[in-house]
Amino acid sequence: MPASTKRVFKRRKRVFKRREFLCLSAGAGAAAAAAPYVITSAALGGEGKPPASQRITVGFIGLGGHGIDRNLRGFLAQPDAVPAALCDPDKKRVEAALAVCRQSRGQQFTCPVTQNWLEVIARPDIDAVMISTPDHWHTPMSLAAIRAGKDVICEKPTYCIAEGRLLADTVKRYGAVFQTSTEDRSIGIYHRMAELVRN
Repeated sequence: MPASTKRVFKRRKRVFKRREFLCLSAGAGAAAAAAPYVITSAALGGEGKPPASQRITVGFIGLGGHGIDRNLRGFLAQPDAVPAALCDPDKKRVEAALAVCRQSRGQQFTCPVTQNWLEVIARPDIDAVMISTPDHWHTPMSLAAIRAGKDVICEKPTYCIAEGRLLADTVKRYGAVFQTSTEDRSIGIYHRMAELVRN
């Protein structure tokens, strides 16, 4: 047998003979050829939608007027944001939020609904939570979500300065992304109102 046919290929300390390497390569080629039949176009981002790797799954906690009309609708306007859970103690609000999602994403849209916010932050498939609850819940829910590995968008304010400090320290410790929802401050009409008050 000529020396050239006894060549070996090394990978991660395992020695492959040429024949084994060719068999593995053929298997990889077959897998690549079958991929379009196994991987859906939705996962790859077909039909004007971003691929799954670029989507953010969001759990919505608190579905009152601001939670639905501002926050949920705002996220639904972003094609890369996917509502993954809807949570409010009031079942009617959850149903209203689901109707808004279906109006935006189609009648076939579905996602889990709950009245228990702890179920939302316990889910490993949720990337971030949007907290639109009464003020005294902002910090406890945000802390629990961050400790569960979630990024957080939360309405303002914290209940007291000490809670704000605890929240900031926890965000830093866990390396989370945290956004305080203060978008009203960047809307032109509010700038104009402040101008009128000052004059």
